[in-house]
Amino acid sequence: MGQKKQLPSTILTTRDYESLYRTLLEKMDEGFCEIEMIYDKKGKPVDYRFLAINAAFMSQTGLTDALTKTMKEMVPNHDEHWFKIYGDVAKTGKSIRFENPAVAMKRFYDVFAFRIGENGSKRVGILFKDITESKQLESAKNLFLSMISHELRTPLTPIRSQLELMRDKFKLDEKQTEMLKIILRNVGRLNTIINDLLDVTRIEAGRLTVDKKKENLTVLLRDVVSFEAESASERGISLSVDVPKLPIVNIDKNRITQVIINLLNNSIKHSNAAKIKVEAEKKGKNIEIMIKDNGKGISKENASKLFTPFFVSQETTESGGAGLGVYICKGLIDLHGGKIWVESVEGKGTTFFISLPIK
Repeated sequence: MGQKKQLPSTILTTRDYESLYRTLLEKMDEGFCEIEMIYDKKGKPVDYRFLAINAAFMSQTGLTDALTKTMKEMVPNHDEHWFKIYGDVAKTGKSIRFENPAVAMKRFYDVFAFRIGENGSKRVGILFKDITESKQLESAKNLFLSMISHELRTPLTPIRSQLELMRDKFKLDEKQTEMLKIILRNVGRLNTIINDLLDVTRIEAGRLTVDKKKENLTVLLRDVVSFEAESASERGISLSVDVPKLPIVNIDKNRITQVIINLLNNSIKHSNAAKIKVEAEKKGKNIEIMIKDNGKGISKENASKLFTPFFVSQETTESGGAGLGVYICKGLIDLHGGKIWVESVEGKGTTFFISLPIK
């Protein structure tokens, strides 16, 4: 009794935290700075002053002797959007993660910003990383894919035209007809891959758009299933649709048709299912579409990768394809303000879910 209890060794003291904080800031390779916002007479954020920086600050920014100076002193024509973003963080206290170009500095940054202090504080902490090189590589990749896609498409159109002319104008025997069908089928497959590559470059460059109009989703789903029924039947798969009368939705009909066809083809070719069913229902302010199969299912590891570009599972029953279809589906659904996800149980089947806002 009367003796002070010692704190467990796992509990850090204030001094420990300060030491850990300083060590962390100095050792990490990301840049860090603490700034104080500067406002004009109308309360508009127009600049900021550097109160603290870490060792990686200079290598991440190229700026020297920044401490106590303002950003405009260092980079007079710095982009205005940076002041607005940090001003909003200081004002609202809401932390934010974003990527933005710093045009005047010829750099691109991945940034996490947070307010330091309570309401009314003008101080903001900024953790950032120069991602200019990765953005340049991404841009070069997209340019390359776009160029290759266009170059491939140029000769493909006359090749297909000549093959179709041969089919329609010449008398071919059974063997020649079958060979021509195979060639045309593979030309069609190549055309699909080219279109997918073009869509991927547009998605990643933020140039893919949708033309939304009021459409009857019930009719659309039934028509797509009817269109794909023969392909499923050829593989011994029962394809059915169970869709009630749904509310009219604001969508790009062609793009949503593309999504449903992509997902159906994915199930037809790779699920090893005996049955595939398309269902839909109204859920609150959204329409939820389900594409269900009773196939072999997808492992958790592969399910988590399905929506990434160029992912081709080793579990698929059929080769072919560039692993872009499901990724493009996600990009198109995102542009509609919707969501897409997958649930699967190995040995029991897979369900793709699409949720689209009614308005």
